[in-house]
Amino acid sequence: MFQKIDALIVPTVPTVAARRGQKALIWQNGSEEQVVEAYVRLNAAANLTGVPALSAPAGRHSSGLPFGVQFIGPAHSEAVLLKPGQLVEGITGQLPMASACTDCPPHLTGLRAP
Repeated sequence: MFQKIDALIVPTVPTVAARRGQKALIWQNGSEEQVVEAYVRLNAAANLTGVPALSAPAGRHSSGLPFGVQFIGPAHSEAVLLKPGQLVEGITGQLPMASACTDCPPHLTGLRAP
């Protein structure tokens, strides 16, 4: 796969940040997933195979909650991954701290707290 591309660009996690204390996500189809499992799902492949990956803040949802993007590269490509990471960071800049979202509407990301 990495013979034709330098890196994969994928979301860091499948949703915006969960609210403090939130234990599970309920997706639009009604299925439930523990927050920890959802957060690990998209970065487990890099962790388990030992390939380098870099996560960078990519912005904020209209709710104010942050989301990120991750770059996954072939073995020993850490230096290659730093370049797109720096580019994203340069575009998004230093993201300001969001105020706590204590009652986020459930339609924001297609999920709601159980």
